[in-house]
Amino acid sequence: MSILKLQPGKPYEIALKYKGPKETTGLSGKQFLYTLASPSNHIMYVPPVAHEEIQSLKAEPGELFTLTKTIGQNGAHQYEVQRIPGQPSPIHKPMATAQAISSKTGPIVDPPTLTTDESRRIFRQLVATIQACQAAEQFSNQIDYPVSFGPEDIRAMAISGFIEQSRRAAA
Repeated sequence: MSILKLQPGKPYEIALKYKGPKETTGLSGKQFLYTLASPSNHIMYVPPVAHEEIQSLKAEPGELFTLTKTIGQNGAHQYEVQRIPGQPSPIHKPMATAQAISSKTGPIVDPPTLTTDESRRIFRQLVATIQACQAAEQFSNQIDYPVSFGPEDIRAMAISGFIEQSRRAAA
């Protein structure tokens, strides 16, 4: 992945791959790492002031907007975000984001309706745990060392994963 470095005075047309960034610490203090859907295969680090502007837009993943970095009279960096005319305004989509899920009866085409960030995060963690368990069971069968995970195992692993995910987000 390439790092997108914002040049002052140049508007960048970007779209976020994910709704939120990862908080990190750089040489100049707190910063936020965004993964971009457009331009593809890029990430960008922005300071808190830019993060606040991006978050105030409430852009959905994949929604294009412009981000422009300027330098004020006092030398401070300023950031401006604007919706691109003609782009649909963000509408809260009460739908889970997950990889295709399949069951013994075939693919599940209607994921459950999830209306909060918290419920979507818990759902993604649970789905990831289930998929990891399925992959581990398949692999264990291939090497003639079969293992099987029950609902309690999956629940425990999902809870552990969610706790770790929450700790990382808080750090």
